Amino acid sequence: MPGWEIPNSVSAPMILLTLSIVSSRLAADCGRTPAAHDYTLGVAAKKSSHLLTALLVDLVLVVLFSIVGYYTHAQNFDPNGIIDTALPFLIGLLVAWLLNSVWTAPLAPLRTGVGVWATTVLLGLVIRALLGDGTAGPFIVVAASLNFLTLVGWRTIAAAVAGRTGK
Repeated sequence: MPGWEIPNSVSAPMILLTLSIVSSRLAADCGRTPAAHDYTLGVAAKKSSHLLTALLVDLVLVVLFSIVGYYTHAQNFDPNGIIDTALPFLIGLLVAWLLNSVWTAPLAPLRTGVGVWATTVLLGLVIRALLGDGTAGPFIVVAASLNFLTLVGWRTIAAAVAGRTGK
């Protein structure tokens, strides 16, 4: 459209988000059924019972990331500031759950965890940029790194534990 531009701060995250969505869909459709993939990770035994746990853990980790980040910069626990910080990433998490069909393999670190992480962070950053909030390079690195360690990390540990006890 003439006169309409995508800000530079949005174009790269939008491209990465698009690639994230496409890659997560391709990974899900790579020829293995979700059930077969679940068994390869050793987490099929109780995957439906893990769904609520996965949702709660993901929500808590994203909110904790936001609280720590907000406090680091503001040096207070203002609820409005924390909500403003968390909301873009919580929206990203909701979309990530839908796009990555988390309910098919909630504990899968690669199939689910990586898709949830990438979509949550990228969409959270895009929303922050659209709202005029900070998306500086160091923030992007910290957001991506910390959320990777938490959203993929807890699933790696849970899949290992479920693999031993769920057989």
